[in-house]
Amino acid sequence: GSSDESVSTASSGENMLQGGGENKWSLKSVTNWEMWWPGFPILVYFKENQTKSDGQPHFFPIIMDGKKLYEQMLAKMGPR
Repeated sequence: GSSDESVSTASSGENMLQGGGENKWSLKSVTNWEMWWPGFPILVYFKENQTKSDGQPHFFPIIMDGKKLYEQMLAKMGPR
């Protein structure tokens, strides 16, 4: 995948933790990412510098095949 690709989530509406509205980040803006816990992945962490220049952390639950998600993140964003 190209580093110009972006990841987008559905509108978070009034969810102030995500700032409200649509969330979209360029994959090249991701400066760090990891999955917790590797043996049984349930949470993804990533930090991007598109929202704030000094970085904005994000967390989301894994509600799909964690191994496939890891493989896609590795393919699109590389090891972090």
